[in-house]
Amino acid sequence: MKKQDIIDLKLNPTDKPDYYYLVIDEYILILAFMPFYRLAIMSSVTHKKSLSDYLNRLYIHNDDIKRAYLIDHDLGIVLNYRRMNTKELEAILKNLVLTFKELKIHTVDRFTKQPGVLYPAFMAEDIEIVSRQSFAKQEREHQPKKSQNAGLLSAFLLGLIGSWMFAHYHKLGLIVSLSGIILGLCTFFGYLWLGERMDKKGIIGSFVISAVDLLIGQVFATAISIKDGLVASTKNTMHLSLFETLPLVPHFLVDQDVVGAMLPYLGLTLLFVITTILICFSFYKKGHSLKNTYILYDQR
Repeated sequence: MKKQDIIDLKLNPTDKPDYYYLVIDEYILILAFMPFYRLAIMSSVTHKKSLSDYLNRLYIHNDDIKRAYLIDHDLGIVLNYRRMNTKELEAILKNLVLTFKELKIHTVDRFTKQPGVLYPAFMAEDIEIVSRQSFAKQEREHQPKKSQNAGLLSAFLLGLIGSWMFAHYHKLGLIVSLSGIILGLCTFFGYLWLGERMDKKGIIGSFVISAVDLLIGQVFATAISIKDGLVASTKNTMHLSLFETLPLVPHFLVDQDVVGAMLPYLGLTLLFVITTILICFSFYKKGHSLKNTYILYDQR
């Protein structure tokens, strides 16, 4: 039997890869495909020794059953589906449900261990069987406590490292644009440090904060250039501190020639920033796309 043959048994997909659920007469079963042609059938049920005995007999008398257990309220059957056919799997599922009915076994909430109106749910990368009340409680308790504003602040502060590099090495010419990589990394991970999970708002916020930090870097780069220019023109007779030259910067930034000379540096640096943030987000999305995600599958 192939994997698709099992999926065709009207299995309902979940948001976790290779995990499905099946509802038979109000009994909820979670089915997960594992390596080496293994299929796990799981549920959360009433704990009874008679059910544990049934699972032991199932394991002993069926060579395709590799494991069968009942630990506390967690039921599991692991089988090798490669050597089975569809009818054999359907028979196992049918007999399991019939045994539940005969022994008066109920599907129970994963957290409260109580029966009731239950649903399969995707909860922070796991598939669980829960009631609506448990689902809402777990979702509320496990939501990130960080805020977007705090993330923007941490992105700004950490991004100042990239600003400093841009200002300090501006004499290197276009090579200084590589500081955009550092700036992009700092703002991206700075946002994650105190902020919410990275999403579209986080990306836009990182872009804006990077642009602000880059402008700050350009202001200080201009101040450094003014300071060095004054020192050279006066043959070291005038010594001004960096902060003393800052009030002179606005006069230079309104000069079209100066602005025209700045734009290639700023544009290329910003391009490196955007590219870096997008690359970071692509890797982040692969590992965190379902983190802190809660979905209740109430469509049976």
